[in-house]
Amino acid sequence: MILLATDHYNSISQFITVLLLFVVVVAITYWTSRWIGGYQKMHMTSSDMEVLQTCKITNDKFLQIVKVANKLIVIAVCKDSVTYLTELDSDAIDPESGDVSRDSQMDFRKILDSFGKKNKE
Repeated sequence: MILLATDHYNSISQFITVLLLFVVVVAITYWTSRWIGGYQKMHMTSSDMEVLQTCKITNDKFLQIVKVANKLIVIAVCKDSVTYLTELDSDAIDPESGDVSRDSQMDFRKILDSFGKKNKE
């Protein structure tokens, strides 16, 4: 009888020990992930490249407006490729909000024509 009670307490203490170790490992993993994310974000923002806007077209296709060395470039990002589409005027984007201003938007036909001309060159 005493032997059974000792085994019961021993298994409870083992369970609590394993549970505490699991919580410690999860906490270490969480804080390490946050630290690495902050470290990468700090290095990404200090570069001359910045993604201003992203528009999802399908599950694996996006249009992005990227600021590269004070130029605004529109690119298409697909699963296996990145394609340069066109360059925007620097006053087309509001620098504070990152939104495209309505009065400087080109209609779709002009964008398509400019893309077609650049591909022919």
